[in-house]
Amino acid sequence: MRLYAPQKDYLHVQGLPELRQAVADFHRKKRWRGSAGGKCHHRTRIERAVVSASMVFEGEVIIPSPSWVSYLPQAKIIGNTIHVIHTDREKQWRLMPEQFEAFFKKNNSNGPYLLILNYPGNPDGITYDFENLKQLAEAAKNNNCYILSDEIYGQLHHIGDHVSIARFYPEGTIISSGLSKWCGAGGWRLGTFSFPSDLHWLMEAMAA
Repeated sequence: MRLYAPQKDYLHVQGLPELRQAVADFHRKKRWRGSAGGKCHHRTRIERAVVSASMVFEGEVIIPSPSWVSYLPQAKIIGNTIHVIHTDREKQWRLMPEQFEAFFKKNNSNGPYLLILNYPGNPDGITYDFENLKQLAEAAKNNNCYILSDEIYGQLHHIGDHVSIARFYPEGTIISSGLSKWCGAGGWRLGTFSFPSDLHWLMEAMAA
């Protein structure tokens, strides 16, 4: 306490620079975020960051169901136009690429859209394989859809290594992560968002 007592000023609105750099380096090391570059933003809870992103994003929100309990009510409170895409047991509760493409063909809006994709998922625990992610990323890229990829459980992947969808769509994917789930640090209310260079405007708007 004596050592840090003089540090009485507010932090940078986007978080500690050293921590933001460490998160960016971690994502590059894990190949979650490519070498194209990106910046990070951190908050005390992922839910708060998701709310902020939804508030400043001027577009329509896509939420696969089942999903984490707060995504839908948060989007409703903010007033986003919301599209829920229902998944089924036969497909292991995953959003399938053909289902995603069918949504865009049926919907009349030209976007932009924001897909909130959580995997490994809560409540289902299901994740996506390499080919699924590649095809979902391609569909999003072709239909003016950004992705908020909630990978808070990414390090709890029990079949092979976790693959981030940002590997296939780096310019349009925000990676959401943190410490509380995968390393059992429930008291550490630290949430991080990793943004590609093309979406720095969104990060700056969230921090405003």
